[in-house]
Amino acid sequence: MAAVDLSEFERFLFDSSVLFRFFEGGAPCTERLCAFLGESLYVVDSVHQEIVGHLQDPDKKDAIDHFLNALSNEPLEPPPEVLREVERQQRLNRNLSLPINEDIDEIETVHYADWALRVESIEYLLLIQDRTGRAQAELRDLPCANAFEFLRHLVQRGALTAAEAEPVAQSIFKGAFDRDLYYESVA
Repeated sequence: MAAVDLSEFERFLFDSSVLFRFFEGGAPCTERLCAFLGESLYVVDSVHQEIVGHLQDPDKKDAIDHFLNALSNEPLEPPPEVLREVERQQRLNRNLSLPINEDIDEIETVHYADWALRVESIEYLLLIQDRTGRAQAELRDLPCANAFEFLRHLVQRGALTAAEAEPVAQSIFKGAFDRDLYYESVA
């Protein structure tokens, strides 16, 4: 899939893996993310439940608290059709001996976005970190970006400075983080 112009979208649907990179980057990064996106930020119910399940994590608690308080949209409740598709995909993965993603949030996120586009004519930009979720989105021709692509967008739009966004980039790349390459990439 070709690079997506993130500035063209009004609705951003996150899976938990992208949000957790921001949470690991700290409360200030999460606050800036929420302030920048405001009512454009969406999560499906399973993502919301996973986030709430990490409220006791001392390293992320402040960021998660801020996110939950700032989230202006209710978690999106997938209709029965979407829930059936998620279950069907998990069964298919099991039958084909493929790795089963016990974290259904990314599968639910992709299926919800596909349903919303087909049934309600609502397009979301999907923010998905893991390759499996991105592949699922691409199979359905849904626009998606990973955590770093989105982080770069936020820096280029002035929502975060490169220095403020650095902890998120460190969370994304872990031990492979290269500070010089990072600053070159977000410029």
